Amino acid sequence: MDRLMGRSWSIDELASRAPLATVVTLAESPLDEKVLFAGSSDGLLHYTWDGGRSWQKAQLAGLPER
Repeated sequence: MDRLMGRSWSIDELASRAPLATVVTLAESPLDEKVLFAGSSDGLLHYTWDGGRSWQKAQLAGLPER
């Protein structure tokens, strides 16, 4: 057990509270091999411009929050 914010937490408790999703689709740009798009089971779309080193949540007009 570790102390965090005045409480004792186990690693299992902390891990169970982490937001998790599964990548369900992955698409590669036909024009640039470093551009990838990933759709996940939580309904979000993420993209990378640098071959996967960093990812951003897509903010597209008309795209639902989830």
